[in-house]
Parts: sequence; structure tokens; C-alpha cells
Amino acid sequence: MAQGRFREDLYYRLDVLRLNVPPLRDRPEDVPLLIDAFAARRGARLEVSPHALDLLSAWHWPGNVRELENEVSRLIALGVSRVSAQQLSPVIREGRGVAGSTAAAPAGSTLEEAERAMIEEAIRTTGGNKARAARQLGIPRANLYRLLRRHGLE
Repeated sequence: MAQGRFREDLYYRLDVLRLNVPPLRDRPEDVPLLIDAFAARRGARLEVSPHALDLLSAWHWPGNVRELENEVSRLIALGVSRVSAQQLSPVIREGRGVAGSTAAAPAGSTLEEAERAMIEEAIRTTGGNKARAARQLGIPRANLYRLLRRHGLE
């Protein structure tokens, strides 16, 4: 509106009710309900194994609810009715990304210490493969190299 690219009167017509919906990664308890809803919308029912549900609930969902909907659509398109961990997308199955990380910084550690612990864990679990470590952390490889230099881990 300030730049004149959106009409102020239209904004106030649309701004009747604001809803603050937290991202899916902040509400893992919604994952099973959403899986059922997305499957039902496609006329299907998915039975998800406890291990697969744990992986789905732990995933950090960078694509938010749409990413979960795409995962459900993919499973249905493949003809899956009983979902095991092996049938999930590789990124979810392998637990790449922040929420899937097993690195834990001690209580009371600084952000810098926690960041270093996550980087060290990613490098360790990928056998020193920096490209895979960057994917696991959910960051571009160039950022990983910058972080490695900053933390003296080169």
C-alpha cells in the first residue's frame, strides 16, 4: 500500500479477520489429522506405521502443509495404502534438516555452540561429505563452508 501497488480500500475490505496459523513444524500433533484429511479428499485411506508417523511428525516441513499434502498425494499415486518408513520420500525418511537432526547442544549452551554441534554432527553422520551435510542441515553448500570457516572446522 505504501508503494501504491495495492489499493488501501481493497486491503481493508479483505482484512476482516486475521488468523495466525503456526507452521506445521510447530504443531506435529496435526500431522496424522492432516494425512487423514488429504487422503480422504482423494477418496483414499492411508494406514501409517508408527515409525513412519514418527518420521513425518519429526520432519521440519519447509514447504509447510502443502509439502505434507504432496507427500500424501505421492503415496496415493503409488498405490500405497499401508505406509511404512521405506515408502516415504528420501528426505523425510533420512531425516534431513534441522528437525531431523540428532545433534543436541547441552542445556544452557549459546546459539553459536548449538550451531557448531549441529554442523559437527552433520559432518560426522555424512562421513565428511560436505554436500550431503549441507543437504542434511537444509542449507546451501556455500553457507556450510562459511560456517565451517567461522567455527574453525575446515
